[in-house]
Amino acid sequence: MGDSRGGPEQRLREYVDLAQLRPAPPREMHELFQVEEELDVYLEDGWHFGEIREIHENSKYLVAMGGGSEEVEFGQWELRRHLERSGNGI
Repeated sequence: MGDSRGGPEQRLREYVDLAQLRPAPPREMHELFQVEEELDVYLEDGWHFGEIREIHENSKYLVAMGGGSEEVEFGQWELRRHLERSGNGI
């Protein structure tokens, strides 16, 4: 498969400062989240801040993104606890 110019398909590659990386949080298989809990959601190739607005069936959550104007439903596997960075890491 080629790109729009006819060349070989390229995977997305981005470079970031090592200081901008954070370690992966511990994986908890049956993490339970609560309404109004702040967390990170995986969306569009990255983790973004959000807040749970509703809990739905089948491990789905309605999450307010960023400032709260947009609400999106996510599966539990797309959520992780929100961690704040300090000057020396997490």
